[in-house]
Formats: sequence, C-alpha cells, structure tokens
Amino acid sequence: MTILKLKKYLRPYKGEYIWGSIALMFTVISGVLVPWLLQYPIDILKTTGANRQFFMSIGIFLLAALFSGIFRYFMRKVLIGVSRKIENDLRNDLFAHLQSLSLSFYHRFRTGDIMARATNDINAVRNLLGHGIMYFLSTFFYTLFALAMMSRIDVKLTLLALIPFPIVSFGVYRMMKYLYHISNRVQSIFSDITAKAQENFSGIRVVKAYNQERNQFHQFEKIAGNYLRQNIKLALLRGGTHAGITLITGLGLVLIIYFGGREVMAQKISLGKFVSFLAYMAQLTWPMIAIGWVINIFQMGSASLHRIYEYFDIRPEIRDTDEADNSIMDLNGTIELKHVYFRYNPKADYVLHDITFSIGAGELVAIVGETGSGKSSMVNVITRLYQIQKGSITISGYPLEKIPLKILREKMGVVPQEDFLFSETIAENIAFSDHYKEMEEILAAADVARIGEEIVEFSDQYDTLLGERGINVSGGQKQRLAIARAVLKKPTILILDDAFSAVDTVTEKRILQNLKKDFPVTTKIIISHRVTSLRDADQILVFHDGKVVESGKHEELMRRNGKYAALFFKQLLQEELEKID
Repeated sequence: MTILKLKKYLRPYKGEYIWGSIALMFTVISGVLVPWLLQYPIDILKTTGANRQFFMSIGIFLLAALFSGIFRYFMRKVLIGVSRKIENDLRNDLFAHLQSLSLSFYHRFRTGDIMARATNDINAVRNLLGHGIMYFLSTFFYTLFALAMMSRIDVKLTLLALIPFPIVSFGVYRMMKYLYHISNRVQSIFSDITAKAQENFSGIRVVKAYNQERNQFHQFEKIAGNYLRQNIKLALLRGGTHAGITLITGLGLVLIIYFGGREVMAQKISLGKFVSFLAYMAQLTWPMIAIGWVINIFQMGSASLHRIYEYFDIRPEIRDTDEADNSIMDLNGTIELKHVYFRYNPKADYVLHDITFSIGAGELVAIVGETGSGKSSMVNVITRLYQIQKGSITISGYPLEKIPLKILREKMGVVPQEDFLFSETIAENIAFSDHYKEMEEILAAADVARIGEEIVEFSDQYDTLLGERGINVSGGQKQRLAIARAVLKKPTILILDDAFSAVDTVTEKRILQNLKKDFPVTTKIIISHRVTSLRDADQILVFHDGKVVESGKHEELMRRNGKYAALFFKQLLQEELEKID
C-alpha cells in the first residue's frame, strides 16, 4: 500500500502543497545558512575583536535565524493544515462508504474494529501526510545542502562525516519490515480493545444483571495487556533505532573533533569554519534520527492505509445495478413473490424455500409463525437489504432490481425487531426521516402510535432528550416511538416486524385500528407472534421452517384447523390463564 492510493485526496490541495514546499525550501536554505554565518563573528572576534564588523556579522546571523523561524512557521502551518483537511475528507468518505455497505458487512466486522479504523488509523494516515512528508523532504534537502556547505569548508572532513550514513541506512532498512509488522499488529489489537469496550458498554445491563463485572474486566485486561506488550516492543524498536543512530553519529562527531581539531591547530582551516562544520554535524544528527522517526511514521501510516482501504475495496452487495430504471418515481404498494429462495451465505441452508404469495395495494397482511420460521428474513428480502438467490420479487409490477434503492427506501416505512432510538430528542427521533417535518405532523404520528399521551407527561415533552438506544424509556414506549417514526413518512408500504412484542394487547388493537383508518391506501405488513390481535387482517400468511404453509383470512384458516388454528387456540388459552393470575 503506497501513498499513491491517496492521489485523489492530494490533488485538490496541490497548490497548498506547492506553497508548503516553497516555505520548506526557504526553511532549509535559511537553516543551512545559519551555521555558515556563524564562522564570521568567531573569526572576526579572534583576529580584530568586537568591532563594528563583528556586530554586523552577528546581526546578519540573527536575521538568518529569524527568517528560518518564520519560514518554519509557514511550512508547518501549510503542510500540517493540508494533512488535517485530507484527514477530514478521508474520514467523511469512509463514513459515507460505510453507510453504503450492505448489512452483511456489519455482520462480518465488529463495531469496535470499524471505529478504530475510522479514528486511530485515519490519524496515522494524517500523520504520514503531514509530519511524515514534511520531515522526509526537510531531512533530505537539509542533508543535501548541509553536505554541500560542509564540503566547501573541508572535503576530507566531509568524507569523514559521511561514514555513519551507510551504517545508519543499512540499520534502518533492516528495521523497516519489523516496524511495519508490529505497527500493523498494534493497530489490530487497538481494534480489539475498542470492540471489547463498545460491546461491554452496550451490554452493561446484562453485565450487571449477571454480576460479570470482574470477568469482563479480566477479559479487557488481557487484551489491554497484549496491547501494552506490543507497544513496548514497538517502543523498544524505535528507541533502539534512535539510540543506535545517536551512537553512530556521536562516534562520527568524535572523529571530526579529533581530525578537525588537528587541522585547526595546523591552521589549515580557521576556528570559525571548524565551529560552523561542527554546527552542521550537530544539525545532521537530527536528520539521521529523523530517518528512524519518519520511517516509523510511514510504516504506521502505510499499515493504517492498508486497513482503511480494506473497507474502501469492499463493494456494496446491494446497490443500484444497470437494470435500475431511474424513471420509476412512485409505487402503488402491490407486492408479489414467486418461488423465492434465500440464504444468508453460500455455505448455509436456505432460510426461505419456494415462497410464493401476492399482496394487494392497501391490504393489511399478517405474517405469523414460530421463532426462526423465516418471517424477518422475508422482510429483509422485500426491503432489499439482502439479495435473493432464486425466484423473483416485484413491487408495483416492477422487478425489485429495477427500482432505484432511493425510491424503494423512501416509499417504505419499516419498524425492525430491534428498534433503535438515537441520542436525540423525542421529536427528532420521530422526525428521523425528515427533520423539517412540522410539529403537527409529529404529534399526529405519535397519536397513531398511541404514544402521544405519554410523551406529554415527560418534563420536557417532545424535547425530552433520549439516552443512548432510548435507555430512559420503556420497551413498549421504544416500540411505539419507532412506529411513530415509520408512519410519519406516510409510506406506500408499512412493515412492522414484531413491533408489538412489548405492547399490551389493548394498545396493539388500537394502533392497528388507527393504521387501518388513517392509512387506507398504505400496504401494511404486520409480523407478529401474537395472532389473536390479527383476526381482522385482509390476509394471513403462516410461516413454518422457511415456507408458507397456510394463507387466507382468519375464518378460513380456523376452518382448516391447521397450524394457524393451533397457534390461535394456544395463545387464546395463554391469555385466559394470564387473566386468572
């Protein structure tokens, strides 16, 4: 993985990189001039004392140092600023790409891993594009110019000064692959830490209910300990690299002091020139140390870039294809499935087998069946969250693949089994599909879902801020808020997937009555384990082992005395027993 992968992010900031590079060159030139100018006041002071010429040379020296500082400021401001802008672009693009990926992606990758790549890895790439490029270029050009100035002072001493370079280069080359692998491992373990923490905090109720705080802590401590060990190993490698470079350059400096001192005593070079030469040697120590640091930045950045592009290289399984017809702007709500087969991955068994049924526009259709019978999977394929393997699905007469995803999702209101509320106000959660909805529409949607009367009892009513995942409302309230969110869209097709499991039967019946009254032309698909509330449905589909085993109206299915009738009587008996209790 090379920096060329980021070409499209670098291109918009080409001008700023040019200005930053110009500032960098002036920084290097002024920085190289500072040691060179140091020789003049020393030699003048030695020969003629502190005269006017001495103070002029001191002034020029200080002016060069001042300009070096000014250019360094602009260099950092521009180059580091550009890296921050690219970081922002990269993070936004990654977020948008993650939003476009299919649900199967989120089943394969943990949330903690995704978060680590979107934060820690992007920071490492930003460091590469900012400090990495800046220090690489400044180190390269400073070394080049400094050696040129040193050779003007004394060629033999310059050749002696070059002795450490091949040794340092060889050592750095040998360390590169180790640094890359350990950096990659550190980033990967950081993902594990993030994933473990996120999972623990999300499930904190379960952790506390089962008194598993200590066990969870030990699991986290084990991962964190591994992260610590790998970081220590990485730090030792970095420290060893820096120490080795410092030792080698220090030995080189000893050689220069010995042989250069002899030349000064022999009056082959002036004291001022020798001091300038030593100043260059001292300044070259930083570039040689910076080599190890820059390589570490590039290795960590490259490892992180590889991890980020692992996500960018994943294409959405569900997307608009060439078959999509962009002229389709509206749907009437009819749904037809013919011989549909579906499984979640090629190695698994089919969870839907030869599913065939049709739903008319505006109908209220109930889908019932035992847990694991395929009801939710059927919703997943109708909403095109997953792709079927065999058969066909049409909505409003259009093959599902021909309907643009934007139109399909706009015309559907779905309340999934696991309802999710955001850390926003109640009003913002209900108006999630369109934050510009009028308050009257939000109130009407809440009334349809039979939650309005309870909302006004909260201290801040519709401005009440919900905790993460709606932690400060009950299960039944969460479900009804999710229903209100779905009906606010005024969808062509409304799907409620077990959306009444935490709602009492009386409230459920009233919500269903509201839906029939207020949404007569909306196709309503109600998936429920509770069949006793669905006897007024226009059509009831009974699922068993991924197949539709019965279909028809309530009276018709009761006369057949099959699975539906057995399920109905069983639940009726349970309700009667609950009344007795």
